[in-house]
Amino acid sequence: MEQDNPFLALFESPASAKVSSKQPLPASLVSLKPLIHEFLGFTWDPSQVGLILIESSNQSHDDDITLPTLENALFERLLLSDPISQQIPAVDPKKAWNGPGYFKESRCMSYLGGCLRPIIQGLRSSRPSADQSLMKSLRDLVVRNMITAFLEPDIYQGQDLYGQVFELLSDHAYQSENGVFLELLISGIVAESRPHAENLVKYLVDRIRQDFEKGSFMTLSEADWLHRIRQDFEKGSFMTLSEADWLILGYFATSALPAELFIQCDTPANLNAGSAYGDTALGVLLTMSCLPKFEIQPYDFFESPSNQTPAVHSATEARIWTGLQNHRDKLTVLFKQFLKASDKAKHLLLEWIGNCLKANVGRGKLWTSAVGGLLGNDYVSDGFALNLGGVLLRLCEPFVSGVKNPRILKIRPNYTATQVQNDPSVHMKGLHEETTLVPNSEESLNPMIDQEASMNFISDIFFLTQKCLNVGFRVAQEKFMKLNQELNRHQTLYREVIGSNREAVETIQKRMNVIMTRYLSIKAALLEPNTLKAHMDLTTATSAFLVQVAMSEGQLINSEKFIPLSFPLPKHIPLGLKFIPEFVMENICEHMLYVKRFNPYHFEEAGYENLYSTLELILAFTGSPTWTKNPHLRARLAECLDCLLPHHALQEKNLGNSMACGSFHRQQVFMAHPLRLQIVPTLLHVFVSIETTGQAVQFEEKFSYRRPMYDVIKYLWDMEEYRDMFVSLAKSAEEHIDDEEAPLFLRFMNLLINDAIFLLDEGLDLMKQIQEMQSKRAEWQSLPANERGQSEAQYRHVGRMARYQNIMGMETIEMLERLSSHIKAIFTHPSMVDRLGGMLNYFLKNLVGPDRKKFKVDKVEEYDFRPADIVTTICKTYINLKDCEVFLAAVSADGRSYSPDLFKQAEGVLLKIGKMDMIADLQEIDTSVCNLAASQKADDELFADAPDHFLDPIMSILMNDPVKLPDSGQIVDRQTIARHLLSDQSDPFNRMPLTLDKVIPQTELKQEIQNWVATKRKTTTSS
Repeated sequence: MEQDNPFLALFESPASAKVSSKQPLPASLVSLKPLIHEFLGFTWDPSQVGLILIESSNQSHDDDITLPTLENALFERLLLSDPISQQIPAVDPKKAWNGPGYFKESRCMSYLGGCLRPIIQGLRSSRPSADQSLMKSLRDLVVRNMITAFLEPDIYQGQDLYGQVFELLSDHAYQSENGVFLELLISGIVAESRPHAENLVKYLVDRIRQDFEKGSFMTLSEADWLHRIRQDFEKGSFMTLSEADWLILGYFATSALPAELFIQCDTPANLNAGSAYGDTALGVLLTMSCLPKFEIQPYDFFESPSNQTPAVHSATEARIWTGLQNHRDKLTVLFKQFLKASDKAKHLLLEWIGNCLKANVGRGKLWTSAVGGLLGNDYVSDGFALNLGGVLLRLCEPFVSGVKNPRILKIRPNYTATQVQNDPSVHMKGLHEETTLVPNSEESLNPMIDQEASMNFISDIFFLTQKCLNVGFRVAQEKFMKLNQELNRHQTLYREVIGSNREAVETIQKRMNVIMTRYLSIKAALLEPNTLKAHMDLTTATSAFLVQVAMSEGQLINSEKFIPLSFPLPKHIPLGLKFIPEFVMENICEHMLYVKRFNPYHFEEAGYENLYSTLELILAFTGSPTWTKNPHLRARLAECLDCLLPHHALQEKNLGNSMACGSFHRQQVFMAHPLRLQIVPTLLHVFVSIETTGQAVQFEEKFSYRRPMYDVIKYLWDMEEYRDMFVSLAKSAEEHIDDEEAPLFLRFMNLLINDAIFLLDEGLDLMKQIQEMQSKRAEWQSLPANERGQSEAQYRHVGRMARYQNIMGMETIEMLERLSSHIKAIFTHPSMVDRLGGMLNYFLKNLVGPDRKKFKVDKVEEYDFRPADIVTTICKTYINLKDCEVFLAAVSADGRSYSPDLFKQAEGVLLKIGKMDMIADLQEIDTSVCNLAASQKADDELFADAPDHFLDPIMSILMNDPVKLPDSGQIVDRQTIARHLLSDQSDPFNRMPLTLDKVIPQTELKQEIQNWVATKRKTTTSS
């Protein structure tokens, strides 16, 4: 049985263990005796007070130790059912010494572990080298006996060996030794039987998971304990996490083999089951948050929020932030320990994260967010996703913190390529299926893919983090915005029913409390300050990274230095952008928009240098369809520009006095950035591109994109250098008005007029509907409950639509007035002037004429309908262009809305609303337009008998410059087709593609019309 002797390691060779039972220890090992007393706690000498006496080993004295008896003594000690009965008592009870508690332990692993940890501690001390050598041998002996216990558990029947190990690891007294203890134990068992080691690790993982499930993420400081326990613990709102469990996880994470086994045992059996990751030990930790695991479960914070003051909400939010920050920091330390434990542990953890994210991609699908909590149970919780995102953001800090950190140039854009995705060093699988910023074909990308053999850690963690933000933060932000909208709707309902229906008021208030609780909880989870800062660091670093990818010609990215952005942008199609998923850009947009709405001062905390990088991203990608194919994504980037405004009406409304905290850095972005003037053409380009995407885009969607652009243009217009840039673009458009592609500013003006016509007309129509509904609303009380409810719902819907259309209509007409104050030529161009004059006449007639009473409604302020402001703005536009005879002629020629009474009616309204300073100018316009109208009327009568082939087939007016369309063969006036092509690049008769340079001038017909006109005038004059 020599091979089974656990003490053979003490000798140089197995042969040296062949000694008689009476052979004493060699002289070099005699000093082992006090170590046996100190660490193993037993003796053969009955005079050793406090130690456990071993009597059945045929050994009479400690100085006469033999190898078999030492081995047998340890085995006999392990089999003692009542060690205390064998403890050597002191003659004088006052001098009794009982030794460490484990000396009296009857449980196998509790005793052996108790022996091992002091030995490990002793090996770290400055003992003599001879003692160190013997202690190592003693350590190996104890470990061998522990391994034997797990391999032959029947020897210790009735003992919970696994539970004893967990108990040992939970002992705070040996924090620094427990990691070594666990490594020695697991490594030793693995060497003999890996399945036995896996069983132990699975047990420990499960125990940790169970303990964590009983706790919450909130941990209290000792100073808080007595005060807070009454307020929070008695309510059961949160519990403290077991510090012992954190320590046990740390023991696993700091050693190679235990770390590897832990992660393997903590991986779900079904890798594709998203929710299964929340049931693992790591998953339980990640799930702990101020948000419940399932949406249908109750929330622990912000109970009955309507009964609490804002100060109470702020205090609760601050406590949550403290808890979340500590929890995420601890998780980050733990993940770092696993990553550093060994290369294999690093791979396993990153693989765990990657598989988890891939299995939970469904969280971000539209159908999941639409169905809500029902399908949400198939995936990890919002709290899990946000905490994992918080950890990954912290792991990114070394290469994203600081301005243009050179480490971001090490990120490899081709991480998402199909061939690369098959590499074991890539842990975020499935990214090759994502839509990229620039469309690609794998065949054309093969040469680029071969440039890099395997991925680095920075690339891996970067794309893992980006995906986590996409399935975590983005989804939570969308839910938060929906809750915000739902809360606003219920607040409107509450105001409508208060004082009239007590039961309805109580029902609505209860529902508002539920929504507000969820709203405040998600807000707290999203805005935890440290995570918010880390998120902003990643956002600005990603901005700089994407610009560098775009500027790197002929390679994926220039990894040596930053290439400065310059205009005009390079014409090349960046190779690296063919690999970057769109969601990377979407993550930037989501974060910027969320911060703008709920914590805009965070932009100030980020500083000018970081905002500098963000502006460069916006400038580079917003105006370039070559670099960002998706027009909706470019429009969202334009919204990000709105986020950087130093002041914002929406922010001031939501945040009140907090806006006084400063805006210096945001101002500097617009005043000091060397490329700042490129904002104007970039903004106009994306404004126009929304209309010309070739995709089906609803009017409402277009306006939701354009509304933030109005805010930016208004802000820029008040600064002279930007205003001059607008004027310069207008002059350039005038010079290139007949180019093959219509100038940018001309297309922009055309769309503004289109939008104004649609929005103002829709708004007025909805106001008519509201007036009609209000007149019938009293009758609805006699309707059945379901019909009454449907009518009220329709009434509220129309009201919301009217408010939206009125706001956007006012924004658009104000934009036209603002531009017309400094720009004239474009407004009076033949392709523009008739529509502008007709639009102004039509809406002025509706608002100052007899029909204006049709728009009078109760509580008009609820619909943001401001007829006085609209009339004032329209009249200002007339006045801005009063010296342009072409414009006045277009006003007079409008047979639909112009009448001699139009401006007189407008004067009456201006007088009533206190705008007397405008009346003199309007009277001057009235006189000029009347004269021109008389002349126009005479011409209309004179040319009434014009031949049909002289008339434009679309507008039925006499053509001034007839041209032939190449595909349909139709002849139309150049002004008519030019106006059409501004909005639609196709032949209006057969929908074939068409540009203005392709039309064929009809010189002979033009001369024929001119001769006929001259003859008619001459005949009239002579008569």
